[in-house]
Order: sequence, then structure tokens, then C-alpha cells
Amino acid sequence: MSIRKKLQRLGLVLLSASILISASGCRAGKKNSGGFGSLENNLRETIDGAINKAVPKTAPELFAEGAKKALVEALQKSEQINSARFNLLMGTAVRTEGQRSGYTKSDVLISNASNPNETFSIIMEAAYDPQTTDSSMGISIGQNGEITGSGGIYFTDNHMIVKKADVDMPMIRHTIEPEVADSYRSLPALERFMRLLSEPLKPKISQGEWLYSIDSFLETVYAAAVEENFVLENQSSSFAGIDEDCAAITLTLHGEAAVNAVGGLAELISKDPSLKALFVSYYLIYEDTYGITGMDGLLRDLDSLSPEEISAMTLTFKILLGSNSSALYFNAKAGEKSSSLLLRFFELGYASQMDIAFTGFDGGGVKLSEMNAYEGGDNYSGLFVFEDISPGGLRHEYTEMTAKSVITEDSYTSKLDLIYSRAPDMDSESIDLIGSYDYSHVKNGQSITGQSSGFSTVNIGGDTNNFNISVTINQDEAGPPVSIPEFIEELGISTYEPASLYAVLGETLTQEQYNNVPVSMKLVFSIISMLV
Repeated sequence: MSIRKKLQRLGLVLLSASILISASGCRAGKKNSGGFGSLENNLRETIDGAINKAVPKTAPELFAEGAKKALVEALQKSEQINSARFNLLMGTAVRTEGQRSGYTKSDVLISNASNPNETFSIIMEAAYDPQTTDSSMGISIGQNGEITGSGGIYFTDNHMIVKKADVDMPMIRHTIEPEVADSYRSLPALERFMRLLSEPLKPKISQGEWLYSIDSFLETVYAAAVEENFVLENQSSSFAGIDEDCAAITLTLHGEAAVNAVGGLAELISKDPSLKALFVSYYLIYEDTYGITGMDGLLRDLDSLSPEEISAMTLTFKILLGSNSSALYFNAKAGEKSSSLLLRFFELGYASQMDIAFTGFDGGGVKLSEMNAYEGGDNYSGLFVFEDISPGGLRHEYTEMTAKSVITEDSYTSKLDLIYSRAPDMDSESIDLIGSYDYSHVKNGQSITGQSSGFSTVNIGGDTNNFNISVTINQDEAGPPVSIPEFIEELGISTYEPASLYAVLGETLTQEQYNNVPVSMKLVFSIISMLV
């Protein structure tokens, strides 16, 4: 088996393990106190006033408020979601006052249950300096107590440096467009790396630009609707076991207006690569070549509708708006074809729920659900489910994690169980994993120290192995300065154009192929890029 294939298998196993640790670690342990700043306060006043009839709002106005709240939340969550599977193991640094700053280090030890002396270790570090805005992500791997290689990705000024674990391989330094580099300055290294490969010449969209784009989309929707198309009612909804009264606004459109509204939303989501990536599903056409899914697939299928299908198109567009919740849902039907999308968010204290789901006209899609439900006292129950469905409706990947947790301001403990499965294809074998883990962390000032231990049973292509896993995690908002390796021009490879960067990172890598693979594979590619 080639080194690349072995690393792909390793990456998939690490990815499945990191799902549960990241989902149980920092995210659930941080109490929500808002998140939109003044925008959140204004929306909350609008919602409360509308529900209590103190401030009358029309259905179109509430529709706009709810859509804006859900889409702003979706954009903010997308960076966290795309990094969530590496949130502790790969080290998204601590978030402080809207920026990710500080230092995270995870020491992972995996031992063969049948031969405890056979061990594999991974040390993962991430750092962000709020003063210089330098950012780094590194990985060291070892076997039987010896480090065998260390690699990393580093961002400083308008440069990205890639250092391979293989010391015989040259460093890579890529020069980023100044406007693009400036827009990355608040982001951790992993998010910068994924954005750079997705849209190498496109700056990260600002909140102001995002709000303007939402308003422009809503204007096109309203241009095709009249007030009678909107239906407003009060609805009691349950989120994370908590009932909340919401304003529910439904808009129904037909024909060309319905097609334009669906296409407009797909184009809006496509303005940000992290948000757009959430909806990409697995579609391998042949080795190293992936087909189009997600928002690009939706736009393609809309363009291919016949005149009869366009006339038959019906769109149901529903918005939920609550004091602590927001949701956007659409369902589009044209004869036998249908497509749907859901964005739903709720946060109140430590209780939270997030649902993101998409199904395209081709039958492919993704479903992501994360919930932390309050059970009295300091007790919570958690559920994390992810499903990747290939075009045609076949499940490619499935993850389910359940947790029982005790959460306080200064501590977090949890018992977790994990199920993970991945279907075989021409590029990889099937993977089935089950595991049970204990996790705990304590906060001391600006620092967090956490530990996790447990076991996993992994079956790859019919070969079953049992592993014991232990993890030590340290996070500090005031970590050491980001250490950038020295790049020596005559010994390294300098790239200035995106095509050159793709060429040195992978023989068959292109911008199109990178954007056609799901987030899970982008994360595995991040590991491979630092190692070989």
C-alpha cells in the first residue's frame, strides 16, 4: 500500500475520532451570551415586539428579519463547523472577543489493544498571535515512542509556508494577494488554508458585504411576490428540549419566480467558500476526479430544467423567528424532481441546537445535526449526527455521537459513544468504527486543560483492530509567539500563482477538484499536505 493511501486511511480514522472530542470539548463548554452584538440585540427586540404585538410588523418584514438572522448565523457557524472535526485535535485556537487567539496543543497516543507496546502518537499544535495576526498549525507523528516527522502550515504577512514532515522535501512558500491576506487576519491557519485552496484570489466576505448580499437577495424575492403570498402565524417549537414561541412566516412562489428564488439563494451561499463547502457531498466519478454537487449542482440542475418543469415549479419558503432561535427552510418541487435546504439554530445558556441539511435535485446531499439538551442541574445530553449522501441517494458517510455531560463555568466532564461508517469506493476501502470515551477539562483563568481516554474498534476493508486512545489537551489564550520557520529561497519552492500552488501540493489537484470534495476530505488533505 502506498504512503499516500496509508495516510488517507490514517486521516479518516483520526477524523472520526476528532469528531467526538471536538464536539464534546470546547464548543459545548462555552456558555452563549449572544453572538451578533448590536445586530443580535436589534433582532431580538424586533422578534419580542412582534410576538407580543407591542411593535406590529408585517409578514414580509418578519420574513426578512428571520432570513437575515439565520443566514448571518450560518455564515458565522460555517467557519466553526468546517474546523469542528479538528476543533481540539487539530487545534482551532481559543476564541477571544471575536478573534481566535492563543495556543492549543493536543497529544494523542494510540496503542494496539492486543499489543500495548505498539503505539502511534500524534502531537498537534495551533497558534494565533493577535498582535501580528500570524497563525500556524503543526503536526508531529511518532511510533513506539519516537517522533518520525513534523510538518506544518504557517501564515505570516501575505505568505503561506508549508513545511513537510519529510526533511528531504523542500519547503513551499506561497505569496498571497495582499487584499486576500488582509481578510484572513482573524482566522486560524486551518481555515486560511482551506479558504486559500477554495478561492485563492477572493477575499473573505465581510459582515457588511454579507448583509448587503442578503438584502439584495431578498429584494429579488420580494420583486416576484405580493404581501398575500406571505402567511404569518405563531408557532411553538422545541429546540434542545426547550419550547419557544416563534413567528412562522411562509412564502409560496410558483414558476419562474420560484426558480429564480432558489437560484438566488444558491448564489448567495456560494459567495463564501466555507459556507458553500458545507453542502458538498461525496461524488467520485473515477480515481481522483469528483463530480459536482452542492450549490454548484443545484445551479446546474436549475439551468437544465425544461420549460414545462419551470412552469410546474412550486417553492415553499419558511422562516422561523424566536428570541433564541432562527430557521430558514425551502422545499422546491417540479414534477418528480425536488430539492430542499434547512438552516436552524438555537442557543440559550449551554443548551444549543444546530441543524443544517440539503438535498439536491440529483438526490445527493448532507445532513448535520448537533444538539446539547438541558436535563436539569448541570446535566446535559448531547447528540451529533452527520450524514453524507451521494447523488442517487446512496449514503457514503455516517457519524453519530451521543454524550452525557456535566457542565459548569469552570469544568466539563462527559461520557461519549461514537459510531462511524464510510462506504467503499474505487479509491478507498470501507471503514466502520465504534468507540467509547471519557472526556473532562477544567478552566483556570485563561487556560483549559483537558484529558480524554477510551477505546475504538476499527474495521477497514474487513480487517478489524482494537485501539486504546488517550488525549491530553492544553489551551491558553496567552500562548507563546507563533514560530515561523525560516524559508531559504534557493532550497525551497516559491509560488505566486494559484496553479503553481496546486501543482506542488498534489499531482492532480486543481481548484475545481478541491471544491468538488466534501469537507471531511479537505481536512484529510490538510494532514497529507503537512506530511508528504
